[in-house]
Amino acid sequence: MDSTIMLLCNYGLQILLVGLSGGTRLKDVLNSICNRWKNLSVSRFSISYMLDYGYCTLENEDDFDNMLFLFSSCDRINAKVDE
Repeated sequence: MDSTIMLLCNYGLQILLVGLSGGTRLKDVLNSICNRWKNLSVSRFSISYMLDYGYCTLENEDDFDNMLFLFSSCDRINAKVDE
């Protein structure tokens, strides 16, 4: 069984939990966010995750792969969604 990392997407006062497993891609995460918050569309928001001293924005699949590499031994990643 693949290990799953939970991406905790914070938007305002709400949190969307997205499970990241072996086949999950950034486009899947973006679609999950748009399905939850209907006022958002892919080109109208950004998503970033927290590191020790700030946030890294997910702009493409390479950024997403780098995030997964950094957090491969963790069970969750804190992220924020901004318009």
